[in-house]
Amino acid sequence: MKKKPSSPEYGQASAKQYQQQTRDRLKQRAIKAWIIRLAILAVLIYVGVNYGPSWVSTLTQKGRNAKYELEKSGKGVKSANDQRSGANFDPNE
Repeated sequence: MKKKPSSPEYGQASAKQYQQQTRDRLKQRAIKAWIIRLAILAVLIYVGVNYGPSWVSTLTQKGRNAKYELEKSGKGVKSANDQRSGANFDPNE
């Protein structure tokens, strides 16, 4: 037969010990969470410093290219509309 473990006595000392263990666990979790946050922040700062300027430059260049292409196609559409409507008709030609 297996012996059942005897139940511990729950008195003032064990309650204080339980509270202290709980506080310690919560404190360790909070410290761990802060360490993880700081590590993520450090990685983001590292990536931002090393790759940020080239990334921003790439995005702005793509934006400029898109703007140019949009203006170019807008001018082409306007030119085609003007030609169809006869807005640029020259009777001397």
